[in-house]
This record gives sequence, structure tokens and C-alpha cells, in this order.
Amino acid sequence: MIDAANYILPFEVDGDEITNVSTIYANAARAERAEKEPYPLAMPEIATYGYAAELARDAEAPLGYAYMSVLTLFSGVGVRCHKKGEQIVPRLYTALIAGPGFGKSRLINRLLMMLPNRVRSIIETSTPVSAPGLAQLFGPGKDDPPINTPGFQPPHRCLVLDELRQMMANTNIPGSGTQFASELCSLWYGDGCGSTDKKAKRNYRVKLSILGALMAQAPEDFRRSFGSETQGGLYDRFLFVPGPRTWKWADTWEPPFHDDIGLIDEPERPAPLSHDVEITAEALRMKEEWVEAAPLVFTMGGGEPEKAIRGRLGEMALRIAAISAAINGDRLTTRDCMEAALKLVEWQENVRKVYKPSEGNTIDDECAQAIEEAFREEQDGKPNSYYVRWKDMTDRKHWYRKYASCLRRVKDMLVDSDLMEYKVESVDAKTKNIKYDKRLIRWVA
Repeated sequence: MIDAANYILPFEVDGDEITNVSTIYANAARAERAEKEPYPLAMPEIATYGYAAELARDAEAPLGYAYMSVLTLFSGVGVRCHKKGEQIVPRLYTALIAGPGFGKSRLINRLLMMLPNRVRSIIETSTPVSAPGLAQLFGPGKDDPPINTPGFQPPHRCLVLDELRQMMANTNIPGSGTQFASELCSLWYGDGCGSTDKKAKRNYRVKLSILGALMAQAPEDFRRSFGSETQGGLYDRFLFVPGPRTWKWADTWEPPFHDDIGLIDEPERPAPLSHDVEITAEALRMKEEWVEAAPLVFTMGGGEPEKAIRGRLGEMALRIAAISAAINGDRLTTRDCMEAALKLVEWQENVRKVYKPSEGNTIDDECAQAIEEAFREEQDGKPNSYYVRWKDMTDRKHWYRKYASCLRRVKDMLVDSDLMEYKVESVDAKTKNIKYDKRLIRWVA
């Protein structure tokens, strides 16, 4: 007997319709079947490279979670890399996405048991909730030298947050949230930031990486954390890692032995971060070719397809290649290393088709965006004569749970704006009056 109450379905499962059973039982049956299949948006194994992949597998956790956590934690330690021309900054912002109680924090704890002391030493677990909070967290203390002292070296830090949502919610506050998001964007590229208000002038320097667990069972939940204020660039700077529906954690797991850097002389073991990494001309060429080969995509709101913008993802590929090469003890970004990094950012393109930032600040804006995305996905590849049963869509997406106060109003607004249309049931031959079947509707923009 299936215990339907134990299942949470963040994604719809494709397959034959299950009839003659209750909706609850049908959903549970789909979930049970889905557990036996690869979960949607799983990171492909070909996107992993070297010793970082070995460490990730040893954590006995979802591969995407573990691998991206390893890369982000080591990036917080500080990867030394160089290339001709403009330099890259090998640091990462990563969000692990799943429902409550999944075990995201458990994974991070496992990795910290496995990784070298230098990784644990750079971790900061306090949650900044504003631009002044960043300055207070990373600014110099009373006994520290001023940040403009000659020879001052900004510290490396990795924010490891059990609940990233608390920090991200504050980037959505008009005014102060814009400044907060702006400083986080600046720290992705550089190591100096600051702000001034009536109370004080705050300057600080830090080389920052972020690894956070984001509770979001569905894309609509995700948009509550990555709101419209993050579209100024903060959303683009994050890597998003969806998890499986369920995961069985082994309570008997013990940390496998890995060389703490330099402690044991075993030549077959890589020595993470032991060398500077050169980003080769071949890696740069591979990145440029990947960016130029971007597919055509349709933008929200309709219109002609446009070439996807891959610039930021291309830069992320170089960062990931440098970090994974450094963890592997390599002196160069090899072809295999760069190919894996490009596969990883290609996977991120697919993740971002599902997990998108909010395009508005109100519940009506969020509801309208959810309707547009759902109908575009449902109608993709189907003829113009295809209509969707409104009740089936609202039931499947559980919109009345989230948008009960505005769903009818937003739908009427979309119809009045000619963005959606009901199916014509009949036309009176004399009066030309049109009768619509308001149970069936489609997106037309």
C-alpha cells in the first residue's frame, strides 16, 4: 500500500494517466514510479571532473548537491589562477534547492568532516540581511589594520547558510534590498565594497563565496526568494542545484580518509590547491565557441526568437574549470576539465528554464508569470487549435493554494488584455454574437 502522505511532488511526472483511483493515490503512484527514474534536472555525471568528483561520490549524497558543494567550499579557500588578458575570479555562489527536511544541511556537515582543515577555517555561518550587515560581518575589527593599509590582503570567506531564503528575502525589499543585492553582485567580481548613509560610512574587503540551502518545493516558491530585485544581476551570478524528490541517507556513513593537504606522502593522491592554475588558450577558445553556439530562444511576452545570452555562463565555466583543476592538483585547465565545465553550465541553462526570478513585485505579477509559463510549456509544439482545461491546469499546479486572492482577477486581466483567449463555442449567424466555452483557454501572445 502506498502511503501518499509521505510524498511531495515538486515536479509533474510524465506518463500515462492513472484513472479510476483517487487523485491522492494517483499522485502517490506517480511519485513511487518517479523514484525509480532519474530525477528532473539532475546534474549529468559527465559534468564532473577529477578529485572533486571523487570527493562528491564519497559523500553518498545526490551528485549535483555534493559536487557543487565541493567546488564552492574550495573556491572559498582561494584558488590561484591566471590567464592572458583580463583575469577571472574563481569564486562561486551556489544554491541547493529542495523541500524542508531533505538533508541539505546534512550533506554540508558530511563534507566538512571530509575536507581539509583549511576549508573549515574559512566558513562563516552568520546570515547577513542587509548591506550594513555585510560590512559588520566582514569589516575590520577594532584590533585589525585598516583595509587601506599597504599590503592588506582581503580574507577568504565562504558563507555557508542553512537557510539562504532568509538572506535572499531581504534583497527583495525596495530601496535597501537593491543596495544589498548590488553589494553581493560586486563581491562576485571583486573584493571591496561599501556604502554610506546618514549614520556611517562602511567599507570592507573580502573574497566571498556562498553556499546556501534554499527551501523551494516548486518554481513559484523559488521566485519568492529570487524576486525582481535580483534581476539586476544577482540571479545570474548564482548556480542552482535542484535535488531529487527523496533521498535515503545512510545512517551508517562514515567519512572516508582523504589526505589532508601535505600530511601523507601518497603520490597517487591529488594535492588540492597545491599549484597555481593556468587557464589555457584552448580553454578560452572552447568557451568562446560555446558562447557563440547559443540556441535561439523565445522571450517572455512573445515576439521573434532571440539568441540566448551565454556570456555569464561562459565566465562561470572558466571559474569552474579553474577550481576543479586546482582541486585535482593540475597546473593547467585540460581539455577534459573544460569540457566537463561546459557540460555543467549547459545543465545550468536547463535548470534556469524552470527556476526563474520573479518579474514583478506583487502577488498579481507573480501569479501572471506563473500562468504564462505554465501555458507556454503546455502549448509548446501543439497547434493553435489546442486549448487547455482551466480547472485541470489550476488543480495540477495547485494555484488556489498560493493565489486564491487574485487568480480569477489575473486570469480575467490576461483575457481582457488579449494575452489569453477562451475557446469559441458558437457564433450566432444573425447577431454575430460569440459564445465562449470558458472552461477551455489558451495563451495567445
